[in-house]
Amino acid sequence: MTPIRLTLATAAALLIGHGARAAPTASGAIVDAFRTICATDDPTPEATLARAESLGWRRSGPDAPPDFDPKSQRLAPTGAGGLILGAQAETTTTVRVDSCGVSAPVPVHGLAEATEAWLGSQPIFAMRHSASFSAVRIDGALRPAVGLDQDQIQAARRDGRLYSLMVLDDETGATGKGRATLALLRIEPEPGP
Repeated sequence: MTPIRLTLATAAALLIGHGARAAPTASGAIVDAFRTICATDDPTPEATLARAESLGWRRSGPDAPPDFDPKSQRLAPTGAGGLILGAQAETTTTVRVDSCGVSAPVPVHGLAEATEAWLGSQPIFAMRHSASFSAVRIDGALRPAVGLDQDQIQAARRDGRLYSLMVLDDETGATGKGRATLALLRIEPEPGP
């Protein structure tokens, strides 16, 4: 009997030939999770965490890091690469800021570029692997704030539709350890008179 040897290249060619999709890159997985959970509408952090759970994200697991907090975080579905979702609200003396983010426990090169490709606009600030984007929610979708005039920006802020998206892809020194995060911050609308 002749042994059958299947190389990775041959297996990939067979799968692609039968319509299988390639696995997303690490940066693509973060952006996809973020788009599906964080960027869909304006729910409370509790509703965001509930949505994540409905998609298979977990409150616990052996892969949870030591600082994992199930009150504000969820682990990616089993086998999905160790991503962590965080959603919370913080109130300062004057405003409430809702946040939602997806992180990987390792640096993920290309996250700023993947976010730029998804949003369709360049960051308002970029430095190496970190970037900040400004977006406005229009008709239920996040749209780049680039090109809006000052009155439109102020109206979006008053209505609670102005967002800051931040990409932090940090590699710490020679150890290669770090983390990658795509996070959204939303300032609640200012209270009326």
